[in-house]
Amino acid sequence: MNRILFAFLACFTFNHLSAQFEQQFNLDQIVQVNDYFQGTRSYNDIWGFEDQNGREYAILGAREAFIIYDITNPSAPQEVAFIPGSRSIWRDMKTYGNYIYGISDRTTDGLVVINMENAPNNITWEFQKPILTAGLDTQALEDAHNLFIDENGILYIAGSNISDGGILMMDLKDDPGKPAYIGPATNRYSHDVFVRGDTVYSSDINNGFFSITSVANKQSPELLALQNTSRNYTHNSWLSDDGNYLYTTDERSNAFVDAYDISDLDNISRVDAYRPLATEGTGVVPHNVHYFNDFLVISYYSDGVKIVDAHRPDNLIEVGSFDTSPQTGAGDGCWGVFPYLKSGVILASDMEEGLFILNPNYQRAAYLEGVVIDANTKRPLPAVEVSINSTQSNFDRSRPDGQFKTGLANGGTFSVTFSLAGYEPLTKEYTLENGLVIDDVVELVPIPIVSLSGRITSQSSSQGIAGQLTLTNSSISYDVQADETGQFTLENIVVGSYELWVGAWGYRQQVLSEVDIVNEETLNFQLASGFEDDFYRDLGWTSSSTARTGDWVRVVPIGNDFEGALANPDADLDNDFGASAYVTGNGEGGSGLFDVDDGVVTLTSPIMDLSDYENPEMQFSYWFYNGAGEGTPDDQLLISLTNGITTVDLALITENTDRWEDKTFLLTDLIELTDSMQLIVETFDLGNPHLVEVGFDGFSVVDLIATNSIDLFDQKIELSIFPNPSRDQFNVQFEIPDTFESLRLNLFNQYGQQLSSRLINQREGFVTLGEDLPIGIYWVQLQDRKGRQLTRKIIKQ
Repeated sequence: MNRILFAFLACFTFNHLSAQFEQQFNLDQIVQVNDYFQGTRSYNDIWGFEDQNGREYAILGAREAFIIYDITNPSAPQEVAFIPGSRSIWRDMKTYGNYIYGISDRTTDGLVVINMENAPNNITWEFQKPILTAGLDTQALEDAHNLFIDENGILYIAGSNISDGGILMMDLKDDPGKPAYIGPATNRYSHDVFVRGDTVYSSDINNGFFSITSVANKQSPELLALQNTSRNYTHNSWLSDDGNYLYTTDERSNAFVDAYDISDLDNISRVDAYRPLATEGTGVVPHNVHYFNDFLVISYYSDGVKIVDAHRPDNLIEVGSFDTSPQTGAGDGCWGVFPYLKSGVILASDMEEGLFILNPNYQRAAYLEGVVIDANTKRPLPAVEVSINSTQSNFDRSRPDGQFKTGLANGGTFSVTFSLAGYEPLTKEYTLENGLVIDDVVELVPIPIVSLSGRITSQSSSQGIAGQLTLTNSSISYDVQADETGQFTLENIVVGSYELWVGAWGYRQQVLSEVDIVNEETLNFQLASGFEDDFYRDLGWTSSSTARTGDWVRVVPIGNDFEGALANPDADLDNDFGASAYVTGNGEGGSGLFDVDDGVVTLTSPIMDLSDYENPEMQFSYWFYNGAGEGTPDDQLLISLTNGITTVDLALITENTDRWEDKTFLLTDLIELTDSMQLIVETFDLGNPHLVEVGFDGFSVVDLIATNSIDLFDQKIELSIFPNPSRDQFNVQFEIPDTFESLRLNLFNQYGQQLSSRLINQREGFVTLGEDLPIGIYWVQLQDRKGRQLTRKIIKQ
């Protein structure tokens, strides 16, 4: 991704507001300064400086200036310099001797050299634009994204306008006021750079990796290693004091701070990853990580400042937090931190809230580590969830070798639960102490397993259906495909309670909740005719594309904001089964990265035989967003229906939604019904570049004439419902002969969608339902394990 495109996309990511602040501990605010608020992204990076008299300063990047505060008295900062520059939301600064060096991105300001020799009373500065050559490119230095100064007095400039933004080296030792150009260190765009001991650690964001380069010979730099980070968008990195570990950030929603063991450059490995558990999954973005005395001090955008104990790099534990921002999710917030002043205070910059001076308490974590094994075989168990029962956020999952590593900011005595599908959960008690590691071997006992078999048939013809069946609960899922006769068998099922889904193209799906599998079971299912697809399983829809990006994919949607609005869905349709939908592209990191670009993406249903349907009704839900770019957004969503001969347009969507919208059509009014019907969903991006994001879910076709088709029990069951019609709730009274085992009481709407299901164990009695139902027509159904059904129609007025 080139730098201009990155700037365009970055503005899509950070715009979700809230008044909620995160919990804070081990970080206390001394003062906040917000003198130059100009709206969104008024401020950017932060750095610290100590002059020759021991006075401390904060250098704050603002939209149109570098601002220097004397913070020798941290509770009463005094502004001592305001250095105006071109408008930019990216500034960076570092210090050497009596000087501060600053750059800004997307400007023509060049390098500002600030003389602090006579600070705080007489601070002077000069903007310099040296002519530099890198490779075949010779230009005046006008802008850059980041800089770093090593212990040898070498200034490294990253992401400049010269040579595609590779790293440039300048010598400060002889004349700090006039940096002398040395030459290029790398030739790839570098977003951020850290240097120690003639080794350059570059965050090559557009390539998705960090690179390690030796500049011991400044005229002939040598590439030593490349390593992709976990989200392939390496924003910054910082080295541990011993040089064995590199800590990185990926500037993506829900991304991690990664810890890499780089002691062997031929075998770099990620040993742990941290992200704030309290806001996990909300889209929070990590920005900059710094290493200080075996701790990580991190600016984490809308989560503010985080302190992580890193003295055990393979077990990173959050031990401090201060939320600088009222924003949440993928919003703005804390840009930078500086923990290196002798006074020990931490400086933090928030994009809207300004400068914070914080007093930290660097506290060692209390650690729990060990291995989980099978109690019978003694083999290690991977993917075991380890949860310390504490108000302090924590979570871990054992690794492939059974090892687990977790802990808390504050010690104490806690119960800890170990859980894995197929094993009895185990809870043990531990006393954890700050700075100490408890190591344990945990044995889990396997739960008995059984098998499930049965047959899926057509309700109308009793013929077998090659349908699909899924059993799922919070910890495990089983899938099976029936053969052509409808027979299926599932082996090695862990006993327990499950939700059950049965479906096939050309039939209405069945969903049963609280299905208890405790013994060898035989379950038969009869599916009613119709078409119903929540996209939980693949029933045969196909995707084609002429576009560069944004193909239709059946996934759990990942939402992204644009200018404070949800541009693409962050969840599938409510009240359907599973969590999947079809969306155009899918991924974290901001709208615009996965939308439809430069073409048409087409989603096509399998063939539907509607030739025998009398009055078919089609329903579906869609999501559409079109915005940004140049000119008026002109993209569209077209949904059409073909019978194999002619095609009719059902809907042409050009208006934005911020939610799933429903559409319903009576097909006999629109097109001749044949045995070759298909729905076609097309998304167009053909004009000027704009964001276009689309979702599709909740598809069904039912014959309104045939909806009541049922099979009655051949034994006598008394079932009555009163009042019916009802304006409030319904009383369902039943009497069941002893020849029946437990039955299920199911509730369906007029389109055959199951709304609820409950197990009936008593022989007689009544239940109430429907109090929350909207006005409409519904069906109450009793069903036994053999699939026999008794159905009654109810009307809510």
